[in-house]
Amino acid sequence: MRTVAVICEYNPFHNGHKYCIEQARLRSGADAVICIMSGSFVQRGECAILPRFPRARHAVQSGADVVIELPACSSFFNAEQFAQTGIKVADYLNVDYIAFGSESDNLQSIEKIADVLSREPEEYKTALKSGLDEGLPFPSAREKALKTILPDMNGFDFSAPNDLLAIAYVTAIKRAKSKIIPIPIKRIDNGRDSDVPINNMLSSSAIRKLVLNGKTEEIREYVPQYVYDDLKNLHYKSEIEDMLLLSRLKTIPKRDLNNIYDVNEGLENRISECAKSAKTYQEYLESVKTKRYTLSRLKRISLYALFNVTDDYVKTLMKAPPYARILAIGKKQKSALLSLWRDKKNLIGKYKDLNNADPICSKLYEFENQTASITSLITDNLELDSNMVVL
Repeated sequence: MRTVAVICEYNPFHNGHKYCIEQARLRSGADAVICIMSGSFVQRGECAILPRFPRARHAVQSGADVVIELPACSSFFNAEQFAQTGIKVADYLNVDYIAFGSESDNLQSIEKIADVLSREPEEYKTALKSGLDEGLPFPSAREKALKTILPDMNGFDFSAPNDLLAIAYVTAIKRAKSKIIPIPIKRIDNGRDSDVPINNMLSSSAIRKLVLNGKTEEIREYVPQYVYDDLKNLHYKSEIEDMLLLSRLKTIPKRDLNNIYDVNEGLENRISECAKSAKTYQEYLESVKTKRYTLSRLKRISLYALFNVTDDYVKTLMKAPPYARILAIGKKQKSALLSLWRDKKNLIGKYKDLNNADPICSKLYEFENQTASITSLITDNLELDSNMVVL
C-alpha cells in the first residue's frame, strides 16, 4: 500500500487545501493520503480558528484518508522543527511520499539548498556566523550565507513561505536519512497571505480576516460547504487569547522565563520589562520586537511561556520515540491503514492505546489536551477529549 503525507495546519480548510490533497494523490499514485496536522495552536503563534477535530473532519470529508495530530508543541515550533517533527511522524508511519505546496515548483533548487543545510559545511557556518554578528535575524543571516556559498541561488526567492517550508521538509528528510520522496505542488492561487482570490481560491489568512470581521458570507465560494457551516457560527474571542498570554508574561518570574524555550541572550529581561508596562498584548509585542527578534518568534515564545515549554521539555520531545495520534479516519481505508500500522505501538486511536505505548506518549497526549482546553475558551467551542472520529 503506497501512502503520501501532507503536513498541514488547515486554519481553516479551504479549496486550495482540497486541490493539494487531490494533487498529492494524483502525482504520487498513492492509495492513501495522510494529513499530519497542527493541533490547537499553529506556527504563527496563535490559536487555530477552529478546534482540531472539526478541522480533521473537514480534511477527511475533502478526500484525505486519515488525519494525524502533529505532536505536542511541535505545531508552534519554527519552520525547521515543525518540519522535523512532521517528517518524524511520516517516517514512523512508513510514508512513501510527502507532498507540499511550492511557489517555484523547483525541486532541484530546493534539494540543493537542503543539501547544504543538512550537512552544514564549515563555509556555510562561517558565513552564517558573519551574518549573525552583523545583527541580522537568523532567517536573513541564513539567506545571506546560502547565497554566499551557492551563488547560482541568488535568483531564488527566499521570501516565498511555502518554498522555505519545502526546504525545511527536504532538509529534515536528508538529516533523518529517510527514504521519503518529496513532491512539490505548485500553488495556483495568489500566495499564502494574499487577500486577492483566484480560481475560487483564497488564502487562509484572508479567510480568517473575513470571518473575524463578521464577513463570513463572503467566504462561501472559497471553502467547502461543511467548512462554511462550522465557521458561520464561530465566536472567536481573540481578547481572551491576548489576555491569557499577557497575564502569563506579566506574572512569570524572570528566573523561570530564562528556562523557557528559545529565550536566550538576555531576552528574558526585555520580555519581562516590556510585559510589565504593556496594557495590551499587541502593545507588548510592538514594544519587545526588534530587527533580531521577529514578531512570529516572539508570539511563539509567548505560547512556550503560557504552556511552560522549557528547554528541557523540547530536548525530551525531540529525542522521544515517534508518536502519532489519529484525529479522524475515513471508513474506506480504515482497515487497510490500521492493518498497515498494526506494529506501531505509539499509534493512538483510542485512549486505551496509551496503555501499550511508550510512557512519553501519555505526557504528549495530555499536553495536546491542555492546549485544546485553552482553544475551547478562545473559540467558544467546547472540545472534550475524544477517540478518533470515523467518517
